[in-house]
Amino acid sequence: MTATVTWNPSTAILVLLAGDTGKEELTFPGQVSNSLTPAIGDIDGDGLLEVIAQDLDGHLVAYENDGTLKWTSAFSGWPQYAGTYCTAVSLYDLDGDGKVEILAGFDVFDADGNHLWGKSYDDAWYGEYYCPTPTAADLDGDGVLEVLFGHETYHADGTLMWAIPGPPGHAAVANLDDDPEPEVLFTNRDGITVVEADGTVKFGPVRPTDPTPFSRCWGKPTTIHDFDGDKKAEAAIGTCTDYSMYEITDTATPIWTASVSDLTGLAMGTAFDFLGDGAADAIYEDETSIYVYNGKSGMLEFDHPRASGTLIEYPIVADVDNDGSADVVIVANNYPQGTMSPSVIVLGDAKSRWVPTRRIWNQHAYHVTNVREDGTIPKTQKPSWKLYNTFRANAQVSALGDCLPTPK
Repeated sequence: MTATVTWNPSTAILVLLAGDTGKEELTFPGQVSNSLTPAIGDIDGDGLLEVIAQDLDGHLVAYENDGTLKWTSAFSGWPQYAGTYCTAVSLYDLDGDGKVEILAGFDVFDADGNHLWGKSYDDAWYGEYYCPTPTAADLDGDGVLEVLFGHETYHADGTLMWAIPGPPGHAAVANLDDDPEPEVLFTNRDGITVVEADGTVKFGPVRPTDPTPFSRCWGKPTTIHDFDGDKKAEAAIGTCTDYSMYEITDTATPIWTASVSDLTGLAMGTAFDFLGDGAADAIYEDETSIYVYNGKSGMLEFDHPRASGTLIEYPIVADVDNDGSADVVIVANNYPQGTMSPSVIVLGDAKSRWVPTRRIWNQHAYHVTNVREDGTIPKTQKPSWKLYNTFRANAQVSALGDCLPTPK
């Protein structure tokens, strides 16, 4: 299934497509930033989902599920700092009070779009494509989530918890060793760094493959999954020239490496065990194609052409047509100029035999427990590292009800 939507940099729009046919069901009013990855979730508790995006002046905007503009935030970070360009939105109930907070760039907003607090960074980082992808996790076990802005971690009230040296980057939270506590894996222009939950640097930064110290080569977000079926989490990370799966111990050791091409942006991947054999396939898209690799060996199993300047996009896995079998959703654009690819491509098994998965993927920093399948944001977020131990990967589900919304 494919769908094509008219696009150019000055007239970005939001479009709602039917998951089973690709039919355009709704075009949201107004123009939005083409560089921001929206988030979807029930931010006001009415049982219906809202879409959080950004207008052309850097203000957050919220749309109702029928396309009605709900609000426009009075706050705009643009052009004061780079947090409003090439960024992503995340939704969390940070303090467990039943009210959703919105993370966008390096700022925190309430569910009405009011700016609560934020961190201003040097504009020079804009040219480096840091493209912030904020996330949140309860790192200290006190029941309140911490906010991870790349190399700095803040308490829910905006006070600094800890920071590591270096420029901003992207954080993924998972259990990467034998203790019960989570670790944070950072990627930035200097390479890979792993940090304990209390901010102690375990190792890094290291650049085991492509040696180029540039954010577009090393500052690409990470996927966490058990790729080889050994019951331990590994990391899959792209650079300008390779996509590699790493064992994480006292350093990052590449187990396999595949040649790719991504000089334009921050391409990344996801993972899913399509056949249910205990090892995940690695799914990745660069400027020319989408690739599916065997998680154990790195052997190429499938590829499909498409074109993109990448920015901070990546493929996702969800059951978009509700047939009980996982689907792969990829996007494309007209980079380089003159290239024409369908805007959205959905790939699935012709006989719907792939392992079932959830029917939602609501934000860039997706880790399953951050959202229920009905789009509600948990008041108390379960630690993803204790249940799935994945990041930017969807869950395999069974007939026992994992697909259904979990209790509030």
